[in-house]
Amino acid sequence: MGYFSAFFDCDVLNLARIVELHAIPNPDFYSSLAQMGIPAPIDFREMSGITFIDTIAFSRARPALPGAEMQMLFHELVHVMQYRVLGTDEFIRRYVTGWAENGFRYDAIPLERWAYELDSRFATGGQPFSVARELEAQLA
Repeated sequence: MGYFSAFFDCDVLNLARIVELHAIPNPDFYSSLAQMGIPAPIDFREMSGITFIDTIAFSRARPALPGAEMQMLFHELVHVMQYRVLGTDEFIRRYVTGWAENGFRYDAIPLERWAYELDSRFATGGQPFSVARELEAQLA
C-alpha cells in the first residue's frame, strides 16, 4: 500500500486488512428484524465495500466501477483512520446518529460525506495531504 503513504501514516496502512468476498453478507440479526416485521435498514449485499474497524471487505459481486478501485480503497482507508481517531464506540455512535439525524440517508452521514470529500481530492491527483490532519480538523 505504498501508493497511499503520502496520505496515510504507515501504521494505519500496516493496520488495514483487506478481504475479498463473493458478496458482503447482511448481519445475522437481520433475520430477527424480519421476524418482527422490521425492514433491514441497509442491504449489505448491495455494497461494493465496507470497513469494520481495521478490516476492509470488498465484494466481487458488486465491484467498484472500472478505474475507481484505488479511489474506493482510499475511501475505505479513510474509514480505518476515522475508527483510529475516534475509537470504535465513538465511530459507531457518530455513524448511526449521523444517519438517523439526516433522514436515514447514507449520502448525508457526516462520516461518509467527509470520506467522499477526501477520496474526491485524492482522485483529482492534486497535492498529497495528510488524512490524519484533515480528520482531526473535521472531527474537532
